[in-house]
Amino acid sequence: QQILYIQVDINELDNIPDNALYILSLNIRENFNIEQRMTNRSQSIDIYTVEDLLRYICNHNGNFNSLMKIESFGPICLRRLKAILLKHKIIYESGYSYLLEYLM
Repeated sequence: QQILYIQVDINELDNIPDNALYILSLNIRENFNIEQRMTNRSQSIDIYTVEDLLRYICNHNGNFNSLMKIESFGPICLRRLKAILLKHKIIYESGYSYLLEYLM
């Protein structure tokens, strides 16, 4: 079983609201009903949680399209993932997420 974690300094946890910690720790496959094929592709580069996904995007200049660099992760997968994140209010229409401030 995978262990969920948040990659922050333990002294900084007091500055992160509990609801943000909870959302960042959510497993993409288990909590968002994302297709198996899509999660297999993202797990191939160690994206398991919302935090992992947001960190990947941050490390690629904040560009969601960078996900298409993952083998077999094309525009349809990208649109579906964005729709799910919008539905759960993890990102805004612009693609920005308020959760990014807790990952910096």
